[in-house]
Parts: sequence; C-alpha cells; structure tokens
Amino acid sequence: MWAVGHKADLVPSVHPECYFPTDHRGRWLLFETGRHEDVVIDPGHVTFSRLGSFICKSKHWRKDQYKTLSVYANGWSVLTVLTTQHLI
Repeated sequence: MWAVGHKADLVPSVHPECYFPTDHRGRWLLFETGRHEDVVIDPGHVTFSRLGSFICKSKHWRKDQYKTLSVYANGWSVLTVLTTQHLI
C-alpha cells in the first residue's frame, strides 16, 4: 500500500542549492540575433528581463553548467541547463 502525501510535497524547493561564481554575478546584457535582454545574476538566482527568473539547483562537477529551476504561479516548474562560459 502506498502512502498518500500532500501534493505540495511534490513541488521542488524554491531555495537555491548551488551558487554562481562571484565573477559571474552582477548585471549583464545578453545579445542574440534579433533580441537582447538584461540579465542579473546574484548568488543563487539568475533573472532575464523577458525570460524570467531561475533558481540554481545544481552545478556540473567540471563545467560551467548549472541546472536551474523556474517556478510559475500556476504551479508548473521547468528545469533548464544554463551554460555560463560565454560570460567569461
């Protein structure tokens, strides 16, 4: 028999579980073909002016890749891989 918990138990934590390096933190401008965004990186979060906010959840042990999480007001969440090597 399975124990039934509250559905909130399945929601990922909104607290950071990793941190971006000090030299990556601050305000940046992201330029891509046909668009640009303001980007703010603080210790555990990255926020894009149009794309939204992401919470740092884990870092690859060797690369500048981070798994990040976005949580939306409707309860949906999305896990994304963010590569920061282009910031250096």
